[in-house]
Amino acid sequence: MSGFAFCNYLPINSADNFITKPERSLAHFSDVSAHQQFVVVECGSFVARIAFSDNEEGILWVRGDSSTPLYWNRPDKTAETIREGGWIYTGDRFVRDADGFHFFRGRADDLIKISGQWVYPLEVELCLAEHPDVRECAVFAAELPDRRMTLKAVVVMNSRSFDEGNTTKKLQDYVKAKLLPYKYPRDIRFIDELPKTGTGKIDRQAVMRM
Repeated sequence: MSGFAFCNYLPINSADNFITKPERSLAHFSDVSAHQQFVVVECGSFVARIAFSDNEEGILWVRGDSSTPLYWNRPDKTAETIREGGWIYTGDRFVRDADGFHFFRGRADDLIKISGQWVYPLEVELCLAEHPDVRECAVFAAELPDRRMTLKAVVVMNSRSFDEGNTTKKLQDYVKAKLLPYKYPRDIRFIDELPKTGTGKIDRQAVMRM
């Protein structure tokens, strides 16, 4: 089941119920039904819900037979994550499109302030990755010497032949046009390959050390 590494509660034998239009996203599911203020997905003993309205982002909650009752010796974390009725607040953000598909949009705790405005780095990364000249990229927050935060991007282009200055401006302008102008990455670095983990995922810790 591609795209569900962020939710360890998804049973492997239930994955087929969540696979829909994989060309649209690496993290989405459909076949949901409205339930009070939540969207609910049931899959065997696994249940998920997202607290949001149409066309708004929400946080994924999960509940199932494998749900933990608490964090060992972490009452603060237990209170934050384990909710009434056995629901687990994952902190994973989703948005629903007009067709009823749900797309992963990052972690609720990834929010950073750039130029006095709140930004989710993954939102910028997903936008940048849609540029036709970009093969893959990673976007992350970085602290400046004066303790302010900025947004940096590490990008692999489809072509090895390009002008870095012109391409940087082109990608920044692309993000400004697609998202709000303040969300563009201030610093863009170009490399030939992004570092990967043993499982083939982007090694974000290695990227942030570049």
